[in-house]
Amino acid sequence: MNYRTPLASARGLGSAHSGRFFWWLQRVSAVLVLVTSIWLFWLLHLLLHAEKAELLQFLSSPVHAAALSVWFLSTGFHATQGVQVVVEDYVPQVGLKLALTWLSHSVFFILAFSATFNLIRLSLS
Repeated sequence: MNYRTPLASARGLGSAHSGRFFWWLQRVSAVLVLVTSIWLFWLLHLLLHAEKAELLQFLSSPVHAAALSVWFLSTGFHATQGVQVVVEDYVPQVGLKLALTWLSHSVFFILAFSATFNLIRLSLS
């Protein structure tokens, strides 16, 4: 015999059983993407007609290289979270959902890692 109310039985059993942490991560990454995107547009405006030597000198600055790395990583993370939410909401098959989530995580990780690695290599040369 079960003496629990339906609300007590359902409490904490949402679609993901929790989601507050990922919700906050998505919001924090959105703020990082917004702030660093403003900086990136400013950078692109300044370097629109710059020579290659000027661009390399600008990117060799640790502050600019770090900000661009933060943009790469936060954009990749935010895109991964966004695609995962869309896949979880709109793909009904569990196997396909898992495959698409894994694929999106892999693609965005490879893109963010390779962009950051190449930026570091470029700024150190």
